[in-house]
Amino acid sequence: LSLIVQFYLLVHAHEESCNPTDGSCVSSEKKKSWFDEVGEETQRFLKEKIFGQYEAGNNEPSFLTMTAGGENERDAHEENPFAKLLNRLVESGTIWDDNKKRDPVENSDNALLTSLVDRIKGMHFKEEKHDGKDFLTVMTQAVQKAQQQLKHTFKDILDEIEITVTIAMVYFLDYEETQKTPSWKRRQHRFYDEVTRPLTMELHEALFISQLTYVNTVEDFRNGLIDFQKGVWELGYGTTDSLPHLPAHFLLINKNIKPLSDPEQSVLPWKGKNEAELLVMLAVRGTKNLADMIADILLEPVEYREGYAHSGIVESGINLAKKVLPKLEQLLKHSGQDKIRLYLVGHSLGAAAASIAAMEFHDHDWIIVEAVGFGCPSLLSPELSESTKEYITTVVADADVVPRMSGASVANLLLDLMEYDWADVFLEDVEYSLERARATNDVAGFILPKTDAVLDWARSLLDDNIRPLLNRAKRERIPNALIPPGTCIHFYRDSKGYSGSFVPCDFFSSVEFARTLIDDHLIMSGYHRAMLTITRDWEQDYNFDFDHDIASIPV
Repeated sequence: LSLIVQFYLLVHAHEESCNPTDGSCVSSEKKKSWFDEVGEETQRFLKEKIFGQYEAGNNEPSFLTMTAGGENERDAHEENPFAKLLNRLVESGTIWDDNKKRDPVENSDNALLTSLVDRIKGMHFKEEKHDGKDFLTVMTQAVQKAQQQLKHTFKDILDEIEITVTIAMVYFLDYEETQKTPSWKRRQHRFYDEVTRPLTMELHEALFISQLTYVNTVEDFRNGLIDFQKGVWELGYGTTDSLPHLPAHFLLINKNIKPLSDPEQSVLPWKGKNEAELLVMLAVRGTKNLADMIADILLEPVEYREGYAHSGIVESGINLAKKVLPKLEQLLKHSGQDKIRLYLVGHSLGAAAASIAAMEFHDHDWIIVEAVGFGCPSLLSPELSESTKEYITTVVADADVVPRMSGASVANLLLDLMEYDWADVFLEDVEYSLERARATNDVAGFILPKTDAVLDWARSLLDDNIRPLLNRAKRERIPNALIPPGTCIHFYRDSKGYSGSFVPCDFFSSVEFARTLIDDHLIMSGYHRAMLTITRDWEQDYNFDFDHDIASIPV
């Protein structure tokens, strides 16, 4: 796995300057610009010199602590509080970057949506700027850093890997599946609380937004919000571009805002709170390109908040928080609310960056933070993970490899493969294959050599070349320093379908080497499948589907 990653990095490190079709490269000294060759997404980034200050579009109750209606119950003659917020932002100059005076926003929903889309795109927060040279420099430095850390993380393990590890993978996979059966999984979970149906339904709404972050354009993201939770979320700004340590992300505002003239009314009345809260969602994209991949593979732990964190992702999360915090400050200032209730959602790298950002936001007493991540990598040291249980939830689908993948766990898996004695199973496989070939094909009986002769040759080959490697002194395994953050939920195959349980996050301290370890990490084949199956079993309705069509998202 690590060799493949290194090869990928080496190849893609040169993509900006070389033509993959004819092998020709454009020298930086030539007058010919490479701008037209980098693709539409990068062109837009270079033209705007920022990573996506776009417009927006949508809003309704939020997940896990859903807000009640109120928008539809408002008196027709009462001024729309969301429109009032927009007017304040316009008057203060926070929204709209020219000096022209704009007419007040009217109360009708159509006028509200039109003006919001028109005006939020002018939000002029200070942005870092990058030109083409900056972009290439950052990418080159990140690739070099990733290569150096891979060598350091795995030390001499990579140098010792033989081609026989490929064969070992086949038989080690069979061995693991005989040990970690659905029955074994049920026993592992028998002491833990089960996940409820309502929670699963709410988690799927967060999953829908997480999948939506993978669309190719901000316009696609906005279109995906139209029917989500009855259109209650408005896209404040978003970007589909990433840097190695700043993932693509989208900031959404909930339109159910308490009237600004009534400071005693709460948007969450059933909680008995007097404070008014502005609901905001930050959706963070997972791994989609080389920039994201670099953050994923920097596996070593670094010091963070009196503990340790994933070295590549901690930078991404901190940078994300720094970028978004000024926007939240402006929103709170002009909304007339007391606090911001911030929901962060994401998948894979997006879940991890959202979790680190949530920890950063949690330091501010005016932000109430709640984060939900799917397939979040091993991210925090155990004590640090425990400290986030109240506001971070990590969901893991069965054998998903990513939450189990730290530098230590991957190194330990490589050692397991290198030390697994597959020789006897290999001989059995050779004997079975020869006998079955003869039994099913008459011609094979004349062509194939005798089984005993082949086995004698194979034993000699194994004794001379393979068994000495397998009989080497066992190497000490590397202690695992990182686990997923917060409260962990595991959806797992239980032989009849899926079950879900709350489990300790150190459940995922080693890699489960299974045939589905990649499929389980993907949103559709892993997380959506698990939640859909378990919900249909609860309902005993195998035509059931969730309200939001996640399969229709154009990713």
